[in-house]
Amino acid sequence: MTTSDATCAQRLWSLVNCGRKEPGFDAFPEQLFGHNLRMTEFQASVARAQLGRLPEQNARRAPRRERFELEIARVPGLRPLARDARVTARTSYQLVLRYDPSAFEGVPRDHAILALRAEGVPCSGRFYAPLVQDPLFSSDPYTNPLSRAGVSYAGQRFPVAERAAFDESIWLPHELFLGGDAEVDDLLEAFGRIQRHASELRARPPLGPVSRR
Repeated sequence: MTTSDATCAQRLWSLVNCGRKEPGFDAFPEQLFGHNLRMTEFQASVARAQLGRLPEQNARRAPRRERFELEIARVPGLRPLARDARVTARTSYQLVLRYDPSAFEGVPRDHAILALRAEGVPCSGRFYAPLVQDPLFSSDPYTNPLSRAGVSYAGQRFPVAERAAFDESIWLPHELFLGGDAEVDDLLEAFGRIQRHASELRARPPLGPVSRR
């Protein structure tokens, strides 16, 4: 599509970009439901060729991921998400750990993530927020059909979802498990080092909020 209307162009970009409003592309007032259609034809052709590598990569990741989950579960205060018994083959996008600050002398999750990043471990904290806090589901009758029906969650609290999103979850990207056993050892050691030096981390002020990436 082509248009000379800059605001219309931004709406179109939002629609193909998961409905997101990003800086420089947010001149329109409403929130939009969108789609994940961001790839160009050239990018799609390259990705299609790369899909031929995916089975081998999944096979390489699986044993490293399983070993990491087994070993990290032995560290107090860290627990991988339970595996559903019905799953016969696992793929990896993000590995999520549940973090208990009480086992790290009260060090907040965001402090621990910043320390892990300093150790060279790419990881995220606030990957997702509870839906009730997402502006897409705000009490705006223009974008929210529940609001038009008179349903509102304004002022309500969802402590379990908030705790999971802001205090407990640590997200590890799939590429961490494409290496060998030595890389898994390094990852485990990074978590162990954070726990051993928890008292030092607790004494330091946070460097800033932890974003999704």
